[in-house]
Amino acid sequence: MIKAMLVGADNQPVAVNGNGEIAVGRLGQVQMHSVKLDVDDQVYNLLKPVAGLQAVITTVSFSGNREIGVNDSIVELYEASSAISAVVDGTLIQVEVTKNGLIPFANLQLPVSGGKFLNARCSDDDVFVVFGVYFQPDTGLEDFHRRTKTGIGDDVI
Repeated sequence: MIKAMLVGADNQPVAVNGNGEIAVGRLGQVQMHSVKLDVDDQVYNLLKPVAGLQAVITTVSFSGNREIGVNDSIVELYEASSAISAVVDGTLIQVEVTKNGLIPFANLQLPVSGGKFLNARCSDDDVFVVFGVYFQPDTGLEDFHRRTKTGIGDDVI
C-alpha cells in the first residue's frame, strides 16, 4: 500500500466530509486552550491524543508577566509519549519570552504527531500559553508537512 495525501493550493489536506464532499479546509472547529506555566522546569500537559484523530495547532501565543527574571524564560512546546514526560519526542516551538513580553503566532497549520501528547515547559515563571487547535482524521502521514516545504516533495508519490 502506498500512503499519499492530496493537498489543496494552500497545502491544506484534502478530505471527504460527512456529506461525501471533498473538503480542502479544516474539518473541525478550532478549540481554544489556555495554560499558565508557573513552575520552572515543570512538565505541563496541554493536549492529550484522541484516538483516530490528529491535532493541528492553528495559533499560539506566549506572554510573560513581571515574575520573569532578567534572563528571560525559554518556553518549549513539544511532543511526548505521556502527559508527564520530560523526554522530548519532537520540538514544535521553542521561544524566549521576556518579562511582560508577548510572542504571537497566527495562521499556523502545525500538526501534532498522532498518538503524541502536547506538553510544555519553561525555564522561568510565569508564562501564559494560549493556543487554538482542531482535530482531523489521522492519515498516518503526520510528518508529511515536516518533510516537505510546499506539501509536495520527492518522497511523496
